[in-house]
Amino acid sequence: MLSGAAALLALLGRSAAAPPHIIFSLVDDLGSYNVGWRNANATSPNIDRLARGGTLLDFTDSDEQAAGAERHEETLARHGGPAAGEAAMVAAGGSTPTAAVLARLDDWDCAELFQCMPIDELAKVAEALFYRAGLVQSLGLSADSLRGFISGVAERYEDNPYHNFGHALCVFHGCFLALTMSRLKRYVSDLEAFALLIAALCHDVGHDGMSNAFHVNTLSPRALRYSDFSVQEMHHCEQMATLALCRGSNYAAGLSPQAQRDVRKLVIALILSTEMGAHMKSVSALSNLESDDFSTPEVKLLLLSATLQ
Repeated sequence: MLSGAAALLALLGRSAAAPPHIIFSLVDDLGSYNVGWRNANATSPNIDRLARGGTLLDFTDSDEQAAGAERHEETLARHGGPAAGEAAMVAAGGSTPTAAVLARLDDWDCAELFQCMPIDELAKVAEALFYRAGLVQSLGLSADSLRGFISGVAERYEDNPYHNFGHALCVFHGCFLALTMSRLKRYVSDLEAFALLIAALCHDVGHDGMSNAFHVNTLSPRALRYSDFSVQEMHHCEQMATLALCRGSNYAAGLSPQAQRDVRKLVIALILSTEMGAHMKSVSALSNLESDDFSTPEVKLLLLSATLQ
């Protein structure tokens, strides 16, 4: 069976041995793959650039990298550039780490700084990425509500060694690059891209550092609340949904009621797909997918789930 990353590469028309169009790490020992992190035992002859801390970006295909950058610039031009909001953040950042990151949002290596930045600065970077992706502009989102939601999410992440807001930004940034610098954007709408980024931001919110098995085996209040079903992932969805109901924190404000329901449904599906059992089913589905039609909801969900995972 192909790994999830290899299956997705094959699906998009490239062999597992060729430079990928979509940014993924290699499969780790548990069978999942996390955007931006490399397992020490995994190898590939095509990975020729590893950044400090294990982050990677296999863009050895310079033609595809240039094409991705060109598509990204077209998106910015179509929606009026990064927008005044991001420009103001850059100006306010001065010589801070945030300013350094904002100047390198299209560079995978800037993720090195995420684990060293305070939470409020990370929230500014997340907001800038939504602008840089052109989604605030194209979807007519409420900038104030989106900012309030990002701040609330940042506050709800616990201070864990791994499942913290810095980790969320690493995944979020990886999904942003996949959307702007690869062929993924050809197959998803702006609304679906927005759902992917919200899911990436919230995929571990409220994580207490324990596994689902721990909660189930100890009959913890969290396991009892969710009837042992995808305990942590259900909790992340609940944290995301309840925060969005708070005044000034509706991330989908500005969208039509139907679009808000569609985004919420997709965000929940994507977060739940990060559970290990669901992940393995996605890997199997990708490996066995034979259709070249990427427009169906089922295939789109597979693509978006694989990007997030």
